[in-house]
Amino acid sequence: MRDYCSVTQSVLRILTHLQQQMGPPPWRRQLADRVLGHDVDGNYCVGPRGVGIWPDAVARVTESLPAVMRLVLLSMRHDRPIDEASWEAVRLQLAAEEHATLPDEASRELFLQMFVEPTRLADALRAMHRAGLLERFIPDFEHTRGLLQFNNYHKFTVDEHSLHTVERGVELADDPGWLGRIWRGIRRRRPLLLALLLHDIGKGRPGDHSEVGAVIARKVAADLGLPEDEAEIVELLVAQHLLMAHLAFRRNVGDPSLVVGFAREVGSPEVLRMLTILTVADVTAVGPGTWTGWKADLLSELYERTLACLDGESPSRPSDRRRAELEQLLAEASAGEPVLSLARRLTPSYLQATEPRQMVEELQRVVVLPPGELFVLTRWHAETKTVGVTFAARKPIVRGVFHRVTGALSSLRLAVLSADIHSFADEFVIDHFVAQDPDSDGEPPPDRIDDIVRAINEAIRHGQRPSFPAVYGEAVPPAALEDTFPPRVQIDNASSDTTTIIEVFAHDRAGLLYAVARAIYEAGLSVEAAKIGTYLDQVVDAFHVTEQDGTKIDDPGRRREIRTAIEAVLHGAAKDAA
Repeated sequence: MRDYCSVTQSVLRILTHLQQQMGPPPWRRQLADRVLGHDVDGNYCVGPRGVGIWPDAVARVTESLPAVMRLVLLSMRHDRPIDEASWEAVRLQLAAEEHATLPDEASRELFLQMFVEPTRLADALRAMHRAGLLERFIPDFEHTRGLLQFNNYHKFTVDEHSLHTVERGVELADDPGWLGRIWRGIRRRRPLLLALLLHDIGKGRPGDHSEVGAVIARKVAADLGLPEDEAEIVELLVAQHLLMAHLAFRRNVGDPSLVVGFAREVGSPEVLRMLTILTVADVTAVGPGTWTGWKADLLSELYERTLACLDGESPSRPSDRRRAELEQLLAEASAGEPVLSLARRLTPSYLQATEPRQMVEELQRVVVLPPGELFVLTRWHAETKTVGVTFAARKPIVRGVFHRVTGALSSLRLAVLSADIHSFADEFVIDHFVAQDPDSDGEPPPDRIDDIVRAINEAIRHGQRPSFPAVYGEAVPPAALEDTFPPRVQIDNASSDTTTIIEVFAHDRAGLLYAVARAIYEAGLSVEAAKIGTYLDQVVDAFHVTEQDGTKIDDPGRRREIRTAIEAVLHGAAKDAA
């Protein structure tokens, strides 16, 4: 595969050369550059369409590594590509050298300067990589050339993914929303841009690629002469480049202990901003459609909560503010005493996860419910193109609400993305689900909403097992893929102070979420929150659970039994699909 990639790059280089030849003759381009461009140092011409080397200076420039790096920086500073003929001369000179010369101090300083002025940075790095010049400064980057990523969702080889990550990261400078504000708030961008390039440099080697990559990144920083404080940041970003996505997409960030632990890892608001940009760039560089409004919301929530913690505000402060906003709204609405009484007993997780006006609507309805009754509300979130579903009930209500509601939603082909389970005063239950509707391009029509409400009511009141009709053309993973990436279950009892986290990795198929949720229910566990992730045909689901008495699953034997039960469901579903 590496040979194939090498041949492909050679073909692309030849095609680019032919394309250049089909344009104006070289003498005409040079004449236009001399007339309309300007000279730099007697070696370079900055013309109207590109930056090049004067014909009489080709040997002088291509035989000097600092002079070549000066050419690269001129291209970046003037935001114009390097003339193809000039760059081909550089490539031929590098290829002709029997022994690669190590960069001197001047060359290293010019290379680092690239990461201070990021205009055209990805283009410059890509050209250097194709010519074999990038590896002069970062020898370990050669190992990533044409290196395949053995999973189902990466679309690029490691080297191309790394360059795309730099590209996506720099583009965030022009983002009109919160990500652009974060980018513009970063004071030291050089360590961030280096980390964007190096974040996956540990792949294809023994051991965890983040840990291996951090060691390599530290060595690269030392070889380039990076200041110690910046070297530490690059090492940290590479080591933790998966952490923020892991927490945002697979953990309940309403758990204060998780936020505090994450804040401890990043250590400062500046590093948090860098890690946020790296996370977004890494996700978007995986392939088309990997970044969604829903993921943006999850990451933004984790960023804001962690920033509040790092700025000296405890994780409980946001819920205190929400409680004050709620009480103000209830006072304006002249709410009765039962509503005010319940509002004072709301849990921090509910306060943090729910907008105040939504809380008012839910509380006013739930307090007037007779015992054993329920209601269902839906909301359309245009920003994330998701449907919010609220299930609320007054106890006594049936157990197993989570798997019943997820089954009802899944039976209508809605993709459940997350769920938060809230109980108050041993009397009320309010559960929030977020789902995507593949049958609607925009807001679902009223009859679709009616179907959702009806299906949930029937699932709760009658408890019948849902059916999951097959969809024409729906892919079934081949047996070979199941053998390569078999379903697995991990149980994390350390990340949260209050819940045990069950992670499920499997190939997606109709009814899978319901089957897993039911297995958790039958194991006698209570689901407190869930994050449901799908990457192409792969699901990565995380369930925050407790025993029925609200405690974590501390017994190792009990955890083994639960894992075995869920794995049996996963393997049984795989056999059924086959």
